[in-house]
Amino acid sequence: MHKKIYLSLLVFALIWTVLFLAGCTNNRDIPKTESTYPTNESENAKIKSTDTQVDNNNADKVTDQGTIFTIEEVRQHASKNNCWIIINGNVYNVTEYILSGQHKPVIIDGCGIDATALFDEVRKHTEAKAQNLLKKYYIGVLK
Repeated sequence: MHKKIYLSLLVFALIWTVLFLAGCTNNRDIPKTESTYPTNESENAKIKSTDTQVDNNNADKVTDQGTIFTIEEVRQHASKNNCWIIINGNVYNVTEYILSGQHKPVIIDGCGIDATALFDEVRKHTEAKAQNLLKKYYIGVLK
C-alpha cells in the first residue's frame, strides 16, 4: 500500500515538474522584437553605404581636414543604426563600430551630439589603440 502511495506521489511530482518546465520555456507570452542590428553582410553593407555618404551639397565645404559639418547635420545622425559623434571638434561616423558590438552601451548616448566629455571620461580612450580607431571613423570637422 505504501509503495502505491509513494509511486503515485513520484508520478505526480514528475508530471508536475515536466508541466512546470514546459511552461517556463513557453515563449508565447514574450513579445517579439526585431533586432536593430543587421542580420547579414548585405544588410550591414547597405547601412554602411547609406549612412556614410556625405551630402553632395557639402562639396564646397571640403577642406584639407575633410568635410565641414554643422551641428545640425550631425544631429541628423543620432541613432545606433546611424551614429555620428563629435569629439574635440572632429566628426566621426561610428555606425560600423556600434554595429560590431565592440563598445559599451554609453556610446549610443553620444550619437548626434558633441561626445567629447563622454569620450574623455573613459580612461582607456587616451591609449593609442582608441586614438587609432578614431582615425578609421573620421569624416570631417565641426563648423
